Amino acid sequence: MKKIFLCSIFGLLFITSNLFADLIVEKDPNAGVYAGLGHGSYIYANSFIFNGTTGTTLDTLGVWLLGGSDTSTLIFELLADTGPDSPDLTQVLTSSIADSFALTSLTLETEAVTPYALTNGMEYWVAIVATGTGSAYSLAQHQQNSEGINDNGTFWYSNDSTYTFFSNSSSTEMAIYAADSSSAGTGGGGGLGGNGDAPSATPEPATWAGMLIGLSAVAWRMKCDRDSRR
Repeated sequence: MKKIFLCSIFGLLFITSNLFADLIVEKDPNAGVYAGLGHGSYIYANSFIFNGTTGTTLDTLGVWLLGGSDTSTLIFELLADTGPDSPDLTQVLTSSIADSFALTSLTLETEAVTPYALTNGMEYWVAIVATGTGSAYSLAQHQQNSEGINDNGTFWYSNDSTYTFFSNSSSTEMAIYAADSSSAGTGGGGGLGGNGDAPSATPEPATWAGMLIGLSAVAWRMKCDRDSRR
């Protein structure tokens, strides 16, 4: 019985470790919403400073969305910083495919992006680009430098389809999420806001395989112990 218990604990720990992504940054929605992305507003971008280990892979971006439709598509992008404290639209470091959403409540939506290795101390921008013609989205706001994330994050937006003219705000930011779904780490070095209950990124195929292996190991051990008692 002790062997079964220990094996079960091991299997559960193995499974649990693979379920959760390593958070890079999470800025919780705590200050209302911005409205209008998709109707005259073409891009929203919010900065964060990465304080984790150089080489950490970012492969998931997320924002809290409300509204939209099947024809109002968005692309999630990671932009470089052009300095001083502004996004460089000529340097799209990684991006997602175009996707559409139709949401009746504020929801964290995450998208996979091509993996990108981050550098400690660098400033990056999570950008949301509207490409469709459907209903507009509202995006959640995060109070600047709140909940333990003291990086002076700045929110930029453009109502110009060529992104030539930008406006910015330093009082509230866009609520953003970034993670490394290939890691089973214990939390991001880039700043974990709120109570740490961020949803995990969608498990990768390797993660599902690991879960199945863990469950199979538990079942096999239990079967062997039953056979040995016969």
